[in-house]
Amino acid sequence: MTKVFVDGKLWKEVPPGADRGWLDELKAAVLRGGRVIVGLSDGSRPVTEEEVFALEEMEQLLVETRNVRELVREALEECARYVPVLANGLKVIADAIDEGQLEKSFKLITQATEGLGWVVQVIQNAQILLRVEDREVGDGALGQLKDRLVRDLEALVGYMREGRYDDVAFELREEVAPAVARLLDYVEALRSMASLGVQ
Repeated sequence: MTKVFVDGKLWKEVPPGADRGWLDELKAAVLRGGRVIVGLSDGSRPVTEEEVFALEEMEQLLVETRNVRELVREALEECARYVPVLANGLKVIADAIDEGQLEKSFKLITQATEGLGWVVQVIQNAQILLRVEDREVGDGALGQLKDRLVRDLEALVGYMREGRYDDVAFELREEVAPAVARLLDYVEALRSMASLGVQ
């Protein structure tokens, strides 16, 4: 039998060879309590879910959980620090394009696009975990801002393909950077929502 402890408290004893249903049950129970699993250990080292089922028998499984709102709040705090840096970086890239530093600029655009993808993912994950839709965040225009960013980035790609570098610089400086900076309002609104109920 494997003794399963959740945050130091015995949850259940699982017989050897049990199907995966008990883990789904555990995840659901943890989530009902407003928490998520952040770590599994056999007491001496971290283990993955696959390892839990691959081992014949484990003496104990230690499950570490965290408050969902706390995790969301922490991710949003990091995001709030990053958004202004990203918006400023887009302006710096535009300046580099204006100065003819195209190779450097294109590498930086790739990095900035990845950064923007991370910001949007944090926002979307926060919305899922907090169970809020675009219209419920801030002034309710988050969906329109996301759509605008998609259109701006599509225009940017088109300008790059056509070699219209002045337009790339303009789009970055005047359209994309301000839209990215505006995301901060929604990140802050989500942070406020996530802070409700966190001790």
